[in-house]
Amino acid sequence: MNYQFFNNKNSLSMTKQLVIKDATYVKDVLISMRTNSLIKKELEAVAKRKGMNLTDYINAMMIDNLKQEGISITVNHQL
Repeated sequence: MNYQFFNNKNSLSMTKQLVIKDATYVKDVLISMRTNSLIKKELEAVAKRKGMNLTDYINAMMIDNLKQEGISITVNHQL
């Protein structure tokens, strides 16, 4: 599996690619844990660059994806 993360900034395109090997039956759990760890590390770095924590960044990504699918999202921030 190849996962690509794209970062466009000021019309310059920078691509970072994580290559994750296909899982075998015996090693599914270990590879899944390794894959999740790699992806989490990259997401944390992107979130930090945007001044967000990981949870807020993932929520923002999910909301953006849902909006692209035509699903309206309203976020109500309450303390």
